[in-house]
Amino acid sequence: MIIGIDIGATLLKLVAKKEDEEIIQIKKNVVDIVSSKEIEKCIKIILEENSIQLQDIKEIRLTGAKSSFIEEKIFDIKPVLIGEFEAAKIGAQKATGLKKAIVVNCGTGTTFIFVKDNLFKHIGGSGLGGGTIIGLNNGESFEKIYEKALLGSTDNVDLLIKDISKNNIGNLTGDLVCSNFGKINKANSNDKAAGIFNMVYQSIAVMASLASITEDVKDIIFIGNAIDNDLAKSIINKVINMYNKIAHFPSDSGFVVARGCIS
Repeated sequence: MIIGIDIGATLLKLVAKKEDEEIIQIKKNVVDIVSSKEIEKCIKIILEENSIQLQDIKEIRLTGAKSSFIEEKIFDIKPVLIGEFEAAKIGAQKATGLKKAIVVNCGTGTTFIFVKDNLFKHIGGSGLGGGTIIGLNNGESFEKIYEKALLGSTDNVDLLIKDISKNNIGNLTGDLVCSNFGKINKANSNDKAAGIFNMVYQSIAVMASLASITEDVKDIIFIGNAIDNDLAKSIINKVINMYNKIAHFPSDSGFVVARGCIS
């Protein structure tokens, strides 16, 4: 059995593969998971829940920013470190079957990677992501903020083109945002949550679209735990369609990088 673990700023994502069949996937908060001993505790629970013996583990592969803290062996196994961009490339390509694309890994923050066949290039990144959404909502859980955002209206938060002009501006229609949070006077907490979701995911989608233009790519693959909700996908799709690009959202997108470790 091979275990792949993606240790990000907020979550640990673990997948296990036995004889080319994925048998486990699990997420854990990583606030305290910064040592081999803490990872061993997580793995022990998984082994017990799935009736797997410790000796069945042949290899442990780590990726993600916080994997740099893991300096000791895990169950006397020296973990193999896989670069996060490489794991994202491999996982995204395998999940979609695409060889050439922009891969957008959206977790606490966001990274943009150009991939083509066996090559990859880190284009850049943004501090916008799930961490932004949580931080601007005073540390509430992402799930609670999401529920509020679904009940809110960005019409009470964002200044639209139709608010400042009778006509479209070029090919920009009146329902498009010209200023996030440009009219917040009548907004309640649900509206503000919706506005934050809109701002974060619109911005990420615009950056991804511009990256795709620069690299002459049609397909954009969105992965990461912060992407794995319907509201994010809806906001992103609207922007991507404006640029005549194609957005791809692999299932269980939060595990794509971990899967890339073991592929």
